[in-house]
Amino acid sequence: MRKSPGAFPAHHFYSGRDNGKYPARVDGIAMPEVSKTEIGRRFFKMQREKQVEKAIGKIRQAQGSEWSLYSSSDIEALKQILGEAWVFIERDAWDSVAFMRLSGMDLRELIHIGKEVRDAIISGKTGAEKSMPILMKKAAS
Repeated sequence: MRKSPGAFPAHHFYSGRDNGKYPARVDGIAMPEVSKTEIGRRFFKMQREKQVEKAIGKIRQAQGSEWSLYSSSDIEALKQILGEAWVFIERDAWDSVAFMRLSGMDLRELIHIGKEVRDAIISGKTGAEKSMPILMKKAAS
């Protein structure tokens, strides 16, 4: 009997707890099951990172040549605080923030808050609360 191209031989499957068939890794070792909770955590983290990267892109574009004045440490602190803000802010409010309108002073203030969170001087929630007025005053009209 011929196998269709790309079909997995029977020994490349294993049965999980739900007795479903899942392809094994190429080396024949079964893939560990991942809980729905873990999948949810990973999805949430990916969404947060994606939204922060979109915000950073808008900020970078608006800052133009001044963006090069910020160190990699500054940018990481900015990402940190934007990520914390994304966690605690309502999605509609996040979508209304006009990141391209943030001034250099706004960015320096956000970076400072991000460094406080990074260095565990304040909690992520406190950092998010401190950043909200800065972000919301720049909400799209």
